[in-house]
Amino acid sequence: MKGGHRYYVGVDIGGTDIKAAIVDETGQIVVRTEIPTSLEGASAVCEQMLWLMETLAERCSIRREQIEGIGIGVPGYVDPVQGVVHESPNLGWKSVPLLDMLRRLTGRPVWIENDANAAVLGEYWLGAGAGVSDLVMITLGTGVGCGIIADGKVIRGADGFAGEFGHTKVETKTGNLCVCGKRGCLETTSSGLAMVRKAREAIQRGEQTLLTEMSGKGETVKDIFDAAKRGDPIASSIVREAAFYLGVAMANLANLLNPRKMIIGGGISAAGTFYLSLIEQSFQQFALDVVRRNTAIVPAQLGNDAGVLGSAMAAKRSTALNNEIQEV
Repeated sequence: MKGGHRYYVGVDIGGTDIKAAIVDETGQIVVRTEIPTSLEGASAVCEQMLWLMETLAERCSIRREQIEGIGIGVPGYVDPVQGVVHESPNLGWKSVPLLDMLRRLTGRPVWIENDANAAVLGEYWLGAGAGVSDLVMITLGTGVGCGIIADGKVIRGADGFAGEFGHTKVETKTGNLCVCGKRGCLETTSSGLAMVRKAREAIQRGEQTLLTEMSGKGETVKDIFDAAKRGDPIASSIVREAAFYLGVAMANLANLLNPRKMIIGGGISAAGTFYLSLIEQSFQQFALDVVRRNTAIVPAQLGNDAGVLGSAMAAKRSTALNNEIQEV
C-alpha cells in the first residue's frame, strides 16, 4: 500500500454478524471480513469493531493514521447527529452513545447511521441507484427495512424513525400481530419470518406440500421459493401473497414519494426475477399511472456489501465536510 493513500472503515452491525471492510477513496473494498456479533452489550461490540479495524489494517499494511474515518450502520433508531442509538431491538440496546464510545476507543472520526440508510447510501453512490437523486431501497430479510433518498438527501424524519416501511399497514382487520404490537403490518405478510410462519402452519395442518419433504419444518425461505418454482401450490400461495402485499405497500410509498427507482435488496431478493416479477405485477395494479410508468423496480447491485460501502463512503464525505469547515 502506498503511504499517501487514505482509507475508510465501513461496518454493518447485524443481530447475527458484524461485517467490516476497509475501503479506498474510490469506494473499492481493499479487504473485508465478518464475525459473530457479541451478545454481551454495546461495549463488547465496540471492542469487536476496534479489533476488526486493527486486524484488517494489519492484514493489508495500512497504518491507523491512514484511516480517515469509520462509518457504522446499526439496526434500529439512530440519531446520527448526536451519535446515539436510541433503541436497537435486534441488539438489545437502548440509549447507547455509540459515537463517543468508538471515538474514545479508536481515536478516529466516527459516523453512525441506521443500517437501512447506510445500505441505500451504498446503492446511491456505487450501485443500482447511481445517477438517480430520488430513490427507495427496500431490504427483505427476517424483517422489511427501507431507506429513502429524496433530492439526493437521506430522509430521516423528526425523530430518526423515517423509513419504517415494514410497519406499513396492509391487512388491518384480519392481520397477524406484529412485534411492534399492532396488527396487519407488512412484516407480518412479506418478511422472511412471516413466510416461514405460514409454511409451518400449513405443514401443521397436514396440507400436502413439497415443503414437508424438503425440510420437514418449512423453516427456510429458500425452501419456500424452491418449492414454489417447482409448482407447489402451498409454497406458491405463500410467495404470491407476500409479493402482493409488498407490491401494494410499494405502490403507496411510490405514490407518496414519486421515486425514480425502487431497489430491492436483502436476502429474499436472491429469489431473482421470479419474485421481482410478482412484486411488480402488484405494484403496477395499485400505483398511479404516472408513477408506475416512471418508477423502475430493480434489484440491488452491491449485495451484502451495500451496508459497509454506504457506511464507509458516508464517513468519507462527513470527514471531508468537517475538514472544509475547519479550514474556513
